[in-house]
Amino acid sequence: MAGKPKSMDHYLEGLSDDKRAALEKLRKDIRAVAPGAVECIAWQMPCFRLDGKLLVAFGAAKAQCSL
Repeated sequence: MAGKPKSMDHYLEGLSDDKRAALEKLRKDIRAVAPGAVECIAWQMPCFRLDGKLLVAFGAAKAQCSL
């Protein structure tokens, strides 16, 4: 991906198919267990905030995905 991600969708569209699929599933699971969480970008990574506090962040690197 070129440049800083502007949204979670923008971040994910720049990934390989396998990484995107893994992180989309993680995104879905986070939404299921924390329906009130809000998607955001922090430190150039997709994150979820709940009640104004960072709940979880995830990302992809060359050899792995992380939570």
